[in-house]
Amino acid sequence: MKILLVNPPHPSIGSRIPREHLPPLGLLALGGPLLDAGHQVRLLDAEFGPMSLDQIVSQTRDYDPDAVLLGHSGSTSGHPSASRIVQAVRKLLPHAWIVYGGVFPSYHWAQIMEQEPGIDFMVRGEGEETIVRLVTALEQRRGLETVPGIVFRAGTIPGPARSGEPLASLEENSPKHSRIEPLNQRENSCGAVLDSLAPSEGERVGVRGFPFPVRGEVKATPPAPVIRNLDACRVGWELIDHRRYTYYGKRRAVVVQFSRGCPHRCHYCGQHNFWRTWRHRDPVKFAAELARLHHEHGVELINFADENPTASRPAWQAFLEALISHNVPLILIGTTRAGDIVRDADILHLYKRAGVARFLLGLESTDDATLQAIHKGSTKAIDREAIQLMRKHGIISMAAWVAGFVQEKDCDYWRTLRQLLSYDPDQVQALYATPHSWTPFAVQEARHRVVQTDLGRWDYKHQVLESSQVPNWRVLLWVKLIEAVCQLRPRSLRRLLLHPEPRFRAGMRWYSNIGRRVWLYEIAQWLFFDRRTRHGPTLAEFLKGAWATRQNRPSELALDGPRAGGDHGGNDIRNDQAPRTGETVDSNPSPV
Repeated sequence: MKILLVNPPHPSIGSRIPREHLPPLGLLALGGPLLDAGHQVRLLDAEFGPMSLDQIVSQTRDYDPDAVLLGHSGSTSGHPSASRIVQAVRKLLPHAWIVYGGVFPSYHWAQIMEQEPGIDFMVRGEGEETIVRLVTALEQRRGLETVPGIVFRAGTIPGPARSGEPLASLEENSPKHSRIEPLNQRENSCGAVLDSLAPSEGERVGVRGFPFPVRGEVKATPPAPVIRNLDACRVGWELIDHRRYTYYGKRRAVVVQFSRGCPHRCHYCGQHNFWRTWRHRDPVKFAAELARLHHEHGVELINFADENPTASRPAWQAFLEALISHNVPLILIGTTRAGDIVRDADILHLYKRAGVARFLLGLESTDDATLQAIHKGSTKAIDREAIQLMRKHGIISMAAWVAGFVQEKDCDYWRTLRQLLSYDPDQVQALYATPHSWTPFAVQEARHRVVQTDLGRWDYKHQVLESSQVPNWRVLLWVKLIEAVCQLRPRSLRRLLLHPEPRFRAGMRWYSNIGRRVWLYEIAQWLFFDRRTRHGPTLAEFLKGAWATRQNRPSELALDGPRAGGDHGGNDIRNDQAPRTGETVDSNPSPV
């Protein structure tokens, strides 16, 4: 089949302020298996520009694909953009299949299928194997119920091209009843599905005998099996021009994923439920791939999309040693836990030798009671020690602090400022608690009012819930004050200007340059552009689908022209590629 992967333009601050772009790992992770299965695949990355809706439609029409696949790592705030593209493409190409996936669609598939009649299929969860199975079923006109992990409309007729034929015509190509057959997993192939899609006679049942859930005219097959061998599903790096993707100071960059999932169960995060189990790639093979990207494509910067790449000390140490053996001058940045840094105190020299330049530490709060309430599994003492250890080894520490996990008072913000100054991190990233429906945090906050009903603003850099103890405008002032004081304190400026290591200074300078622009941009957005409501729905009402009635706001997505935007530091923001809040970093590689 002729397939077009579409990366929608994203309205988040992190996508607009940096004049640099990272490749869409999630879509590339689908592209590799599709190419290996013999399909013709092209990537349309609408983040460049960003492209207008007319440009996206024009390029889609010129390519004339059999199937259009949409997805975005920041899938909650990116959903309005994807929705507009779906509507425009459906009018233009009625014969093309439209497939949509990501974290947000995986959990809100029922509402999306009801609200977006132009979508034919949705992929839930990891997408590499599922998309190959789905496309194979379409090409071979096999029963769609045999494909685990998808959502589709009753009466959909599988075929190489979308058809308006009546359902009766399907009976010639598919039996009336089918069930999920055991997957013939092969050691070195992604999907392992070409021999496992044949429908068989029997009762229409799902995995372990559970019936397929039906929501009116929409069917959802059982979840796809977890991908155990992550090395079997290669990333389609050939789909991009590496010269166009830079980060961290115009360095040629890629996003990668060493592991998936997280062994921890933080209250505000959906990583554990989405990925279901923590897994990692073969450390030696992964290091060899990074070295190859450097030698063949000139890649200099590796941005880890993992929420917790260091979860297994043996696996992580094996990767570091393997990468050191390749002797490639790569710069590694990513996110990890403070506890892992403290655990690895005796091998942090390997971090440095392998090229680790910066790690974001999800401190989340500077209050032990709050850390316990959100099930963080860390303490102030551990967080402080991790920052000190990173400084000792010349690795930039970025402390991520989140406002809104509890209903803070003015005294709480003052205490937070004092605690952050005592931690003395090199950089600070301030975010706002964002309660996604698939997290326990959303249940906790269900009765609170939503003040930001524009889904495109649910990017961790906008307040979305009403603050009952401190007016929301004063929360903004506190957050901006904390950022300014932490970034402009003498110790931080001294490291920025006088640190003996040039690479360290460059990393500090890059973040500082972006931070200044973002700081002003966020205040301007609050004053002149953001639309908030004083009498919004409760969070429970909003997450049940009230967001759908509010998707057409001009502020939410300006697809008819370039936009400004900003983030404290670009794609490090843990959005839906990320995470701790439940969606995952410029990264969710596996969802469509």
